Amino acid sequence: MNDAIPSMICLTGRHCIVIGGGTVASRHVRRLIEAKGDVTVISPELSPSLSSRKDDFTFYERTFKAGDTTGAFLVIAATNHSQLNEVIYEEAVKSVPLVNIASNQALSNFFFPQVVKRGPLQLAVSTSGTSPFLTKKIANELEHQYGHEYGDYLIKAGELRQRILASDLTSEQKKQLLKQLTAPALLDAFRTHDQKAINEFIAQLNL
Repeated sequence: MNDAIPSMICLTGRHCIVIGGGTVASRHVRRLIEAKGDVTVISPELSPSLSSRKDDFTFYERTFKAGDTTGAFLVIAATNHSQLNEVIYEEAVKSVPLVNIASNQALSNFFFPQVVKRGPLQLAVSTSGTSPFLTKKIANELEHQYGHEYGDYLIKAGELRQRILASDLTSEQKKQLLKQLTAPALLDAFRTHDQKAINEFIAQLNL
């Protein structure tokens, strides 16, 4: 899928259907739940990891049947049978905006990249299917490069940004303060859990 364009899609409350209950389906269901989608799983059986989260999604304990994809915003066909996945595709592609066929990416109009998540920060990596091993290698490098301090730092930076934008300062003054939020000193303070330095940095903003 070399012609794919990176994008961020809000799935909150959207009807997302995953057909299949194995390892691949489990991974996709977890992501959809984290994205606050309205998730339905259709499968004769569930993997242990999916079974442990049954309270987080609607579950139909059966195989796919015609009409199952009606009204969905997103459909993922992740059964162990490629022919069944293609039958699901033939139905879903007629009305569902987003369709992913786990056994045949050529039929899919979206796919999930490898993601490194640190609070509000999300770093997506994809090699468009050409080298999954390289994708994972790059993601592992980013895991080490961008530590968990980025999550706390960005949450605080977001709070300060709102205070700056709501202030009576001039546009130029706001711009300068917003630039200061990206200063290494604040991130370093979060990295070393130096609350005193964090408080001092915020105080000098004079908000």
